[in-house]
Amino acid sequence: MNHTKGTLEDANETCGQGSICAHYNELVAAFGEPLGPSGDGKVQAEWVVKFENGIIATIYDWKQYGVPPCEIVNWNIGGRSWLAEHNVNEVLLELRAANVDHIDESMDGDFDSGMASAGFGTDEDYGCFGDETYGADF
Repeated sequence: MNHTKGTLEDANETCGQGSICAHYNELVAAFGEPLGPSGDGKVQAEWVVKFENGIIATIYDWKQYGVPPCEIVNWNIGGRSWLAEHNVNEVLLELRAANVDHIDESMDGDFDSGMASAGFGTDEDYGCFGDETYGADF
């Protein structure tokens, strides 16, 4: 979906329309660099997007004090219509679909090592070995 970068003036009279789960780098890849922080400190990063269908969308972190924008994954979407959220989602879906072929799976291991890396220990870590039935004595 075609879009251009908007200005803060374009964002006048917009209000909350929804939210999206996305990494900061995804938003930068999709919409360019953010405009920056708000004067009142409630927003650290904000994008204003003008879509080809005339819809204006704002994407921003709202009162996520103490969390650097690069660590934020839940973003608010503002606009004058529910189509603002729809259009933002469409752009991110297109971006994600285009990047599917570029996923680096070289570090993928087996199931057990992946679970251990995620903080879930192996059976041996929890005292389960071989054919023993865990909890049989309860």
